[in-house]
Amino acid sequence: MKKVIYTLSVILIAGMAFNQEVENMVPNPGFEEVSGKISKLGQIDKANGWISGTAQAADLFSNRSKDPNTSVPTNVYGDEEPMDGNGGNYAGIVAFSHNNKIPRSYITTKLTVPMKKGMKYCVSFHVSLAEFSKYNSNNIAAHFSKRQYNFEEKVNIIEEPHVKHVDNVIFKATYNWDKICGVYNATGGEKYITIGNFENNEDTQSDKNKVDKEMKGTPVIGAYYYIDNITVKMIDFDDECDCEVKEEKVKEVIYSSSILRPEDIEAIDIASYNTLYYAQGKTDLNTQSEKNLQEVADVMLKNDNFKITITAHSDKSEEEKADTKPAYENLSSKRAEEVKKFLTNEGVRPERIIIVDKKAEVPVDDSGSEIGLAKNRRVELKFSK
Repeated sequence: MKKVIYTLSVILIAGMAFNQEVENMVPNPGFEEVSGKISKLGQIDKANGWISGTAQAADLFSNRSKDPNTSVPTNVYGDEEPMDGNGGNYAGIVAFSHNNKIPRSYITTKLTVPMKKGMKYCVSFHVSLAEFSKYNSNNIAAHFSKRQYNFEEKVNIIEEPHVKHVDNVIFKATYNWDKICGVYNATGGEKYITIGNFENNEDTQSDKNKVDKEMKGTPVIGAYYYIDNITVKMIDFDDECDCEVKEEKVKEVIYSSSILRPEDIEAIDIASYNTLYYAQGKTDLNTQSEKNLQEVADVMLKNDNFKITITAHSDKSEEEKADTKPAYENLSSKRAEEVKKFLTNEGVRPERIIIVDKKAEVPVDDSGSEIGLAKNRRVELKFSK
């Protein structure tokens, strides 16, 4: 009888260990469990289980915070809803700064169980660029270690980045969240996950980010990112890790118009010849769009009686994807807001700007082809007095 009881106990214990491993091994993955009041920046340690990896403290933002600097969705560095839409918390780190003008920050926690040698783990987390970041960057990654990083100095942690975006893209989006996902092959005994930038500045790509002068906040002389929804799960095969790579690799088809305009064109008509076009799912301005808008801004600054109407459009496929993918929601509206932000940054007063959002209601091409859809992803501009 004792032998039977012992055997059952072993089975039960093994089952409990297995259940731990198939579940998320990151405690408090959305930073929802908090001890104490969040009263200022630099309090990631208020989120149960989480600390900063260096003396440069990472931040915790919460909809329960009474401090406007650390509140959600609007805080000192920008405006963002939590990734899952349910809770009210997320973390914040500095991933890069030009010439290391401000120190990087990192977040780190102990996994619920150590990793096993030779096993595969699906790792994912989400990032969103804060609106008041003066820069953006790539190289945001997860690193696993046997010992926890807890430096007493403000230093860059230079280590192997174990999981980063498959294309290691520069994360520029200030709307919604970008997913970083990949498979990690454990060497065995890793107990801690740390998130941040683990590479030197010379190996990090970055761009300057245009900050909306009309918004109120504190500019960050670096690339500041919100972090949310961190998961680490044991898997048997790589294809069990759903990183949605196929969805992220959208074809960069951008329509280019070569309409000739009259040499004696009047200033009031110039905007109409500067239509902007976009890649699918994108809201950012490419080099040609910025060139077009610069001409428009220059004309407005020389003609103070001009107003401008920004009419924004999306294509049919983008509207269909918006039903299941949050990143595609309100694309046309976001495109218009990016155009407005560019113009106001150039000195155009906001009251001179009118936005009309048409979504996919007014296509210029009904063919459904890639080129046809690209023609429909546009922002049209028109001056008036």
